[in-house]
Amino acid sequence: MNDKPKNDRPPHPENVQQPPGRPWAPHWEKIPAMLHEIDRHGRLVGVSDLWLRKLGYDRDEVLGKDVTEFFTEESRRFALDVVLPEFRRTGECLDVPYRMAAKDGRILDVLISAHSERDPEGLVLGSIAVVKDVTERRAVEGELRSRERQLQTIIQTALDGFLIMDVDGRILHANEAYCRMTGYSEQELSAMRITDLAPARTEREVAEHIRLVENLGGDSFESRHRRKDGTHFDVGISVRHYPFEGGVVAGFFRDITERKLRDRQLAEKAKELSEMNAALKVLLAQREADRLVFQDQVQTNIRQLVLPYVRKMRGESGKSPLTGYLNIVKRNLEEITSPFVRTLATEHAKLTLLEIRVADLIRAGLTSKEIAETLSISVRTAESHRAGIRRKLGLLGKKTNLTSYLAALASSNPGEG
Repeated sequence: MNDKPKNDRPPHPENVQQPPGRPWAPHWEKIPAMLHEIDRHGRLVGVSDLWLRKLGYDRDEVLGKDVTEFFTEESRRFALDVVLPEFRRTGECLDVPYRMAAKDGRILDVLISAHSERDPEGLVLGSIAVVKDVTERRAVEGELRSRERQLQTIIQTALDGFLIMDVDGRILHANEAYCRMTGYSEQELSAMRITDLAPARTEREVAEHIRLVENLGGDSFESRHRRKDGTHFDVGISVRHYPFEGGVVAGFFRDITERKLRDRQLAEKAKELSEMNAALKVLLAQREADRLVFQDQVQTNIRQLVLPYVRKMRGESGKSPLTGYLNIVKRNLEEITSPFVRTLATEHAKLTLLEIRVADLIRAGLTSKEIAETLSISVRTAESHRAGIRRKLGLLGKKTNLTSYLAALASSNPGEG
């Protein structure tokens, strides 16, 4: 290193003398490393070709000059004020960080290790140094530090809690979000175990789960954690195992208390709706049973209390014009116990009310002329309705007898008569 007296002018490169006892000096150009050798005054007396290539100089531009001339100003002051005094005392240094300036202005980050040679009286004769270019490594390290700071910022400002713990469950780091969730400071959490926050789980259960996470690489699950004030909250947890530093488990913790509450409320509502649906089914079944009972009562009353009188009136009327109307009344009363009109009105909703009346008379076996007289319409209109009924019932082009078809619709009620 530099042991140069003040005001000592450097010699011209041609006059630079190699220190005695340097049998390797003629082979500087062949050494594949950044090397330099300086004399007792700190002047460069030898450099390797790689040293020159890295800094962009020719040999005659550097020999005879003070080595610190190739340092940045900050590194020069560091060398003169800190490193050289210690180097003169010990005679060596190891991986001292400097920054060197190349000829084209580039700045190289380097580590210099040097060893000095002394005469029998202990005076420094010179030194040889190995220079390691760590510019790319420092750039990568700087990028990694920048990314680490970014990652720390993301973790610290995340809305979800974040914990790092060792494989024994001791908490190593907690972000601000998890501190807010629990009410503990990071310093308090760093003195705790995960079982202090999840008291429902034993040390053994936690240890077994951590081993499972180690084997699987990660896991997602739900748990309940305890706050500093003693209250509990639900958390959704996603953790990963990382093998560095003896193994750590890191994960995010999301407060899902509100979601769990909503889930419970939805489950309760679903249960209530299920119970209401079951009750409604019972009510509808009872209503249908009541309807059938009422229908049966009406049918029974008509058969027993009304139809006998209608039949008697028909017998007494002889061949009176009233006989036709009494027949219609009888059929319509009997229809109350038959699904005919209801079937036409529901399954064949396209039929008009007049068409339903015509269909009823066709079923009774009346001709178009008789239908016309009964309903006070023309025969042509009756025929038109007959054709329309066949079309709407899907019977056009078929050989199906309309009277038989309509009679079949009514025959499904066993109580008819």
